[in-house]
Amino acid sequence: TSRGNSRLEAEDSESRNFGVVWSPKGALAGLTLSFDLWRLTREGTPSVDNQDTVDRAVGHDIDGNPKPGGLQPGESVVRDAAGNIVQVNSLFLNAGQTIAEGFDLSGSYTWRTPGWGRFEFGASATYLGSYRFSTIPGVSPEELVDRTIPNTDGDDGYIRWKGLGYVDWSWKGLQT
Repeated sequence: TSRGNSRLEAEDSESRNFGVVWSPKGALAGLTLSFDLWRLTREGTPSVDNQDTVDRAVGHDIDGNPKPGGLQPGESVVRDAAGNIVQVNSLFLNAGQTIAEGFDLSGSYTWRTPGWGRFEFGASATYLGSYRFSTIPGVSPEELVDRTIPNTDGDDGYIRWKGLGYVDWSWKGLQT
């Protein structure tokens, strides 16, 4: 289970963006291209980590590395008579640092026809150059892009490229 924590502090974040949009006139009217370069940093993000609670309760992580710190008031690890963990009670904590940086690209073309309506074709893509995350204050963030996410079957949460394309049509109040 997870509980609130009255000692949580507000997270701090900083975002830097630079972007350009080009929509020419004349022979290329209807075309729009854009590029955005961005970087986001967050410190103290509220997070709950049940495995960290267990690690601190037993004094080491699952690999045997020391994990000092003990439990916060309100946290507990409940075991049955055989010693198996049956419940973990964790608090939300200010969790360290997140740093993400990359860029977005998009392009679209709108084509207006006299008898067939308006067509729009477009595509956009995001490049995630880096996504670093640390759940422990003071510990350097770990790079997660192109890495398998622990305890999951995939890495699709932090893939380097994502994109989509679309076609849109509208005519006399009809739209797809």
